Amino acid sequence: MAYTEATPLSHDTSPSRPPPPPPLPSRPPRSKASYVFRLVFFSLSGLFTMGTLSLLLVLGLPLGLVHAPTFRFFVRESIATIGSLGAIVQWLLVPDLEFVVSGDSDLGGKQLLFCNHGTFLDWWFLGLVIWHQGKGSGVKIMLMDVLKYIPFTGWIMWFDGFVFLKQKWALDEPILKKSLPPLANRPAEPLSLLMYPEGTLVYGSNIDRSKAFIEKEKERVLESGEYIPRVPTNVILPRAKGLRATIQLLNAPGSISPVKSLYDVTMGYWPSSRGFETGVYPFDSVSPFTVFGTGGDALTRVCIDFRRMEGSKNGVDALNKATDDEFYVWLNKRWELKDDLLAYFHESGKFEGFAGSIDDERVVVDSESVKTFKIVPRFVDFVRIIGRLLYYGA
Repeated sequence: MAYTEATPLSHDTSPSRPPPPPPLPSRPPRSKASYVFRLVFFSLSGLFTMGTLSLLLVLGLPLGLVHAPTFRFFVRESIATIGSLGAIVQWLLVPDLEFVVSGDSDLGGKQLLFCNHGTFLDWWFLGLVIWHQGKGSGVKIMLMDVLKYIPFTGWIMWFDGFVFLKQKWALDEPILKKSLPPLANRPAEPLSLLMYPEGTLVYGSNIDRSKAFIEKEKERVLESGEYIPRVPTNVILPRAKGLRATIQLLNAPGSISPVKSLYDVTMGYWPSSRGFETGVYPFDSVSPFTVFGTGGDALTRVCIDFRRMEGSKNGVDALNKATDDEFYVWLNKRWELKDDLLAYFHESGKFEGFAGSIDDERVVVDSESVKTFKIVPRFVDFVRIIGRLLYYGA
């Protein structure tokens, strides 16, 4: 056969690999009353905060017509308040959860981050890491269009300029062309734009769809010698068009503040569900019900690896010059590396110690880049929430 099929990327399998981290000591099972209380607290605290912020933003709409930058400032403060609430809820309900970040984790003022998508809580944990760096007010996320209709929460995200996609390119392309260029022309406003190129969550049937697509591609390019992605195990195939268009629109000629910082983010959850063996994926085992309802019994560690894309192959300028086919190959090779990184994580419980490569690019997760912390709210987080309570209690 003449097609070029990707082969497994190399990674260190030496006996010196660190052993898996020990699980937390066993705890007595929590009562149903405790489980219900935690979920009610999680839900009501979010509902109250989202409701009050939505009302404030609706009342402030006339300001948006008079002076849009000032209105956007208040919207960003609303997002910062949500970040404060998230930190407080995390601290109260799951205080023992460890965050382990590695790689190029120090973010700047403006960046685009693309990530694997394993659970509905991916954005929550990644947002908390951004909050931990004091950059929570600039968070924006690309989401499914239906989410903007969620009362309060969806409205705030819509006010803040979150990008809602219909997952059909003919419909999404004009949305991106309208939503993204303004973000590259506001030099004074922070930005951390999160997107998930897979477009959906990783679980068995979606992995099967990726495998079926690859088999069709093999038949299509049987004699052409084109690149064929490797069959994934821990991820699903990414969609290249959306990410490519986003990079181009955030760096269009004439942009006042183009977004040159691009990060490849990989997230793993421990204890690992190892869905490819057990049929249970993070989508099943890491949910708001299991994490916040059980107080962390289902999850002890969140590992997040950041890779800043720069240089003659990975930098924004280089990617802007790439053809559609070249970008497709580049992104799928990044995903093959991500697949290997997650395979290593499922064996060791950490990203630290992984060594792999893409063509001639060496990728190592060294111990010097690893930072471990737990979420502890700051004084300003309590001030934001108490301020809202006093305002509506007056």
